Amino acid sequence: MKKFDCTKPSVSKSISSLSKNGYIDIEINNSETNTSKRIIKLSEVLKKRITSIQRNANTSIQNNFNHYNKYNRNKKDILDKIYYVDEFGIEYWHGEPIESKEATKEEQEEMEKMLESFKEMEEDIN
Repeated sequence: MKKFDCTKPSVSKSISSLSKNGYIDIEINNSETNTSKRIIKLSEVLKKRITSIQRNANTSIQNNFNHYNKYNRNKKDILDKIYYVDEFGIEYWHGEPIESKEATKEEQEEMEKMLESFKEMEEDIN
């Protein structure tokens, strides 16, 4: 909870409030001995609302932004010239084949450092 600058009781109250108002469904998993875990899912009511909003938004966006779609097709054509994969699965960058190399020890350490914050966040959540 340190990462989000809030206390466990405030998180618990927020989760309870979301549940009471029908935004989430909470299940308790007691499968492990002496511990239980909350499983939090979007409620079906909220999923239906979101789906409805998406459908309405997609319809109006498609009708109003045909010129944007044309722009995106042109942009995709440009990107396909920068990066693409041939029929043999070989990747190319600006027409040059991309060689696969194993990361050096320093690069691996750097990647591990970058992933630490995500691992800590996952630990806080669990």
